[in-house]
Amino acid sequence: MSPTVLRLACISLAALLLAAGCSASPPAPEQAVQPPQAWSGDPSADSTDDAEDAEEDRVEVCVRKATSIRVDYQLCDDKEKGYARRLLPATARIPAIGRKVGKGTTGEYDGLTYRAPKKGGKGVTNMILDRDDRIEICVREETRVRAADKHCENDRSGYGWYYLPLSRQIPAVGRKAAKGSYFSNEYSESFKARPSGGKGSKAMVVEEEPPAVTDDAGTRTRTYSGTCSMTIGGSCANDDGGSTPSWTGRCTTCTRRSTGRRR
Repeated sequence: MSPTVLRLACISLAALLLAAGCSASPPAPEQAVQPPQAWSGDPSADSTDDAEDAEEDRVEVCVRKATSIRVDYQLCDDKEKGYARRLLPATARIPAIGRKVGKGTTGEYDGLTYRAPKKGGKGVTNMILDRDDRIEICVREETRVRAADKHCENDRSGYGWYYLPLSRQIPAVGRKAAKGSYFSNEYSESFKARPSGGKGSKAMVVEEEPPAVTDDAGTRTRTYSGTCSMTIGGSCANDDGGSTPSWTGRCTTCTRRSTGRRR
């Protein structure tokens, strides 16, 4: 091949390469990838919170210590020997009465505590949360025979508070109590009962704040307080003696607070 022809071939090849380079588009610049933003209304976040709340709740069962077989709650409520309360996560499947219960935990618990129906089940919607009010009476723990409230108020050994639903018959002092519990219901309020007992709310004692009593006989003021221990027709009729004036008026527990002026 002659030098002229070779030169023309090289020029043609260079022109072709230059045209190809000019027609090609430059590469697009890389764009920064933004991380996904959390959505405050994400329903999955709500379900996670609900699941966490459910995990914090507990279901209480009563078991026979020797076998871990679930039994009726009353045996634990009455502190019968050989039985114990056990707490299981609210997310666990609760066995029916007569079936064996998992390990669980014992002791006090600050969260919500449910009770399970006799047939058991799973999930808090199938459990029972008792918020009913109670009547508390003092009983001798060995026999559950009702005694005067002062034994429990003074923490006398062998006595304890026993809690009865308002639907129960409240025994009089000296009679045996049944179908209640030695464990208070932290979700409800407890009331004292009249010594004579009676049907539920009829035996309930509601505290009242008696009016102040003023004596203008002197110049020095003292405040007296006491507790009514005797009633006649529902009115407080006792006197603490000494310089404390008698309180007379409508009484339930009859906490007396009287103010008088004395020399």
